[in-house]
Amino acid sequence: MDRRQFLTASAAAAAAALLPGCARAPRRPNLLLVLTDDQHHRAIGYASGGKLQTPQLDALARAGTIFTSAYANGLPCTPSRGCLLSGRYRWSRTLDEYVLRMSPSEWTWPRALRHAGYQTALIGKMHMNPMRSEIGFAQALYSEHAMRRQVAAGEPMRDDYESWLAGFGLEDWQNTRRVPPRFRERFADFERNQGAQVWPYEERLHPISWVRDRSIEFLEAHASDDAPYCLVVSFRYPHAPYNPAERFAALYDPAAVEIPTDHWLDMAGMPPRLRAYNRTGWYPRDALPEPVLRRLLSCYYALVSQIDDAVGGLMRHVDTSRTLVVYTSDHGDYLGHRGRIGKSPWIPFDDLALVPFFAVGAGVPGGRVVEPPVAHVDLATTFLRAAGIEPPPGLNGVPLQGHFAEPGSGAERVVHCRGDILMTRRGSLKYFRGENGSDQMLFDLANDPGELVNLAANPDRRSDLAALASDMQRVYGPSRIPSPA
Repeated sequence: MDRRQFLTASAAAAAAALLPGCARAPRRPNLLLVLTDDQHHRAIGYASGGKLQTPQLDALARAGTIFTSAYANGLPCTPSRGCLLSGRYRWSRTLDEYVLRMSPSEWTWPRALRHAGYQTALIGKMHMNPMRSEIGFAQALYSEHAMRRQVAAGEPMRDDYESWLAGFGLEDWQNTRRVPPRFRERFADFERNQGAQVWPYEERLHPISWVRDRSIEFLEAHASDDAPYCLVVSFRYPHAPYNPAERFAALYDPAAVEIPTDHWLDMAGMPPRLRAYNRTGWYPRDALPEPVLRRLLSCYYALVSQIDDAVGGLMRHVDTSRTLVVYTSDHGDYLGHRGRIGKSPWIPFDDLALVPFFAVGAGVPGGRVVEPPVAHVDLATTFLRAAGIEPPPGLNGVPLQGHFAEPGSGAERVVHCRGDILMTRRGSLKYFRGENGSDQMLFDLANDPGELVNLAANPDRRSDLAALASDMQRVYGPSRIPSPA
């Protein structure tokens, strides 16, 4: 669906809702999910200790409820988004394929909302495979990362943003990681800088601007609808390549960026399998020259500030008295911690599994901070409850409305995440093991927020280890070999 078809469909849906004789039930709230890609849980102003400039997001978050222990349920991008959309802990990954394929018949909350009369739309990245999988959105405009240049054999990717940019005679070189000839001299060190370069075109042509502007068009088209909308605004940043618009790059001086000093092998009691990961991964921090690392981090922060500005522009078209708004990311990024840049290896340490997360708007109390764990699978039950829809059996999430009513609830909530190994958290304790029962780790986040002291072999922690292993088994099933005592 191109932009003209998208807006035509929006207008047609709005007109149908106003036809004479249509029954009019009490209006349900609009639902708006703002989703980013690879955003560290501290890479947002209110959690960064002043390192990041995100005034729009900070104001929104403080007007609503901030969740400080919110978890993705799968790593990396596509498994995370599959859990988010389905409201279930889905573990259909195989060892040689990390891409989670969603069946066209699978239940998703966008599909349930669409069937219940919501105008559903996705603008930006969802990272499904195939790219245009039917997952419940009546309308979709895509701005994807081009990891797969085809939808299927012989079928082009058909990225809506790329097509739009081509209309100006320009190429989305940030996706292809190729620099057009007229920019090669200026960006001769593009690869050497791991893609950390200022966006070369006008700011209005940046993918973040495109997602913002198409989202505003949708909101304007549905401003007077009787039918509510469910809109997912999905930015493909601050995922690499790190290419903010110049206005935002200027906010961060690379020379002033703080570089983490911890290393992968700093953990006491690290299992042998994890020690082997010291030699793997996409961007070992210490392998990058310091000027490149500083530039990379400053550009990452600048992309978050650019998203902040875009969300501020978007929210000027949102009536929060009638709209439940949730902001989160698909997962995090090591961002220099543990000696890594990026998201590999996919171990659900808090750098990767913990995400920024807040809610604001209809039904959400303001000025509240919730510390007990929540998770992406909670979005399904939360949106269904807001829409007055009975959830189907088998969902794993808990409605966030319970925290809105009772801020102290859920202290013993158990949440899970799967990456290269499995993770379970309850209270302040986090437990890891491999699928075969090996590589056990136990951390007490209250005393060890950096997850640096593995308590799995501590005899005083046997009861904690057994309880969390039991929690994990209820979701993942038993390991293929008995777990060590």
